[in-house]
Amino acid sequence: MDAAQKTTISVPEMTHLLGLKKTEGYWLVHKNLFQTVMVARQMRIVLSSFEEWYANQTHYKKVDGSAPGREIKSISYSISDLSKLLNISDDCVYELLKKEDIPIIMVSNQKRVKKRIFHKWLSQQSHYRTPEQRAADSKAIKASMSLPEMGRIICLNRDQVYHLLKSTPELEVIVIGDQKRVTIESFNTWYANQSKYRKFDELTEDEQEQFIAEHENESLGKVLRDRKEQESKERFSKEWYSTDEAASILGISKSAVLRLIRSGQLGAEKVNHSLKIFKQDIIWYLNPPQPKKEDEIHGVDSD
Repeated sequence: MDAAQKTTISVPEMTHLLGLKKTEGYWLVHKNLFQTVMVARQMRIVLSSFEEWYANQTHYKKVDGSAPGREIKSISYSISDLSKLLNISDDCVYELLKKEDIPIIMVSNQKRVKKRIFHKWLSQQSHYRTPEQRAADSKAIKASMSLPEMGRIICLNRDQVYHLLKSTPELEVIVIGDQKRVTIESFNTWYANQSKYRKFDELTEDEQEQFIAEHENESLGKVLRDRKEQESKERFSKEWYSTDEAASILGISKSAVLRLIRSGQLGAEKVNHSLKIFKQDIIWYLNPPQPKKEDEIHGVDSD
């Protein structure tokens, strides 16, 4: 094989290399995608120009498995690449590119964005985060709470939370992405050294219900109501409970549960030599029926 043939390939060789039909192979040649020369009256493709084209397109792939687009992938992102990078859908990527006026280039009928331009835009904003940034954020997120979370904990609405932060320098505020958060450590320290605010979970059942009723038309009241209902569903996920489980649900000791059972205040049955408390008995104990007024018993109209 002479030097020319070592640096060139025939059109049939190229079509076989890409797993194409003969007509599609010649169609690529006629589009002038790579350089061709005539050798012994036969059209041949300059191998270096073919490899350069192959490294700058992503549509065609060699049958031997070597990946296409090595060059273009090193300098640009596909829409799918950006979707994975920002953890958003392809549709959101298109909306973002249009909104932020980030230019799109076409490569082998595929829309791509130059990395240099994209990373310049990325560095100038804080809302969208890369996997590396999200990994770095995760530790800070675990050690902090969002402002709505803080509000739900101590029964404050949005405006009250912001007012509290402005007047309480002990509460450390950090920003992750574009979201303000309060560190858990500073919150716990502040909470332990004040007496004005109380956590919702530390209120009695009656106090919780009263607070929800007073704020039932507000977002905070609705959120706390939904949370209580969800917790109730999760709390009573079984029909029968052991004395240890009942103690955890009621927030008392196991010995206190046994005293309630002995006094008849809490129903229980012995199953396989161990006490089991029925779900409805626990619910009844937590929410005992209210005694009727005398006029209700006798059917007397209060008017």
